[in-house]
Amino acid sequence: PILLFHHFPEPKISLDQMEALGCLALVLRPQSAEDLFRPLISRLQAQNAWTDVSASSEAKHTELSLAEQDYLAIPLQDFFLTPKSFFNIFIRLSAGKFVKILNAGDSIETEFMEKYAEKKVTHLFVKEEEQQRYINLCDRIVSDVLTKNSTDVTAKAAKVIHLGENVKQGLYQSGLTAERLHFADNFLDHSAQLARMMRIEDAKITGLIDTLLGKDHVTVTVMLSGLLAQMVGFESIKAVKMVGMAALFHDIGLYHLMPNLEHEDPAKLPPEQKALWDKHPETGELILREMGGFEEVVYQAVTQHHLRKRGDISGHKASQINLVSEIIGVVDDFQNDVLTGEFDPNTLTRFTNERLPLFSPVIAEGFLKVLRPAK
Repeated sequence: PILLFHHFPEPKISLDQMEALGCLALVLRPQSAEDLFRPLISRLQAQNAWTDVSASSEAKHTELSLAEQDYLAIPLQDFFLTPKSFFNIFIRLSAGKFVKILNAGDSIETEFMEKYAEKKVTHLFVKEEEQQRYINLCDRIVSDVLTKNSTDVTAKAAKVIHLGENVKQGLYQSGLTAERLHFADNFLDHSAQLARMMRIEDAKITGLIDTLLGKDHVTVTVMLSGLLAQMVGFESIKAVKMVGMAALFHDIGLYHLMPNLEHEDPAKLPPEQKALWDKHPETGELILREMGGFEEVVYQAVTQHHLRKRGDISGHKASQINLVSEIIGVVDDFQNDVLTGEFDPNTLTRFTNERLPLFSPVIAEGFLKVLRPAK
């Protein structure tokens, strides 16, 4: 939802102007966090009314044995100022051991949360599928605002994509619509959030993720990989999560071996740097395995993302390349061939005619659909 915060005691904008901008509410001289959040809470209460949430079967205040991979850690402070819970909320006692403290739909009292804060509880746990439903609700609200209240969706989408101007223009001129880029930007945010949740207490991992997200190459890989995964039928939360993790960390070995690398085209590297570049997929896999916590498919994708199904490769080796590897690989090639420097439609044509045929038909056809959506 879009809110307008005004530092003046009287509004300097009319209700008609607010409506034209798609504003949900006008907040005059907010003095507290509660002032800031109240319009958002009212919107969620009015729009959803918690009709789609229900208490899960687990009993409250009883030790439970649950599969950790199905639950996400959410910072405790994110639950303050929420009158009701969208989620069934748990506290983690130890590996695989949880206690349920709230049912979905229960009221959340400030005193209740402060009690856990005093006990040094920093995170609460919710089921991943419930959190995904909440994200989908937020995406629908944003989509409604973009499509209903904006006559220039492209301009709004461009504002949420934090990329270099050449890259942004290359994406648009390649054929990607503003709506798809908006979806891709959301996928990037969700993937980064999931990656950070994997190692809550490890500051080095958090710093590494921030470094990766500061590189246009990594950012675009995650965004377009999410779009392509959707196009080729990746629907389960687990499958989409694997694509996001593989895309985010696919070049971790490259930035480890060559932290000052200015471009990623191996043809432009001197021999000694090219030798390092050749080692980066295997190096990246080793780094991720040391970190631990990823699916096997993610490790494979990192080490395979420069292998192609067709071309100078044995049939046996080609058969071992998984679809996630191909998703990362085709996006990687697209960036290096098409998005490097000023956009040239001839490079897009060469990529389509020469590079796409090296991938599986389902990947090649899916990528063309990403670039050329049906009208």
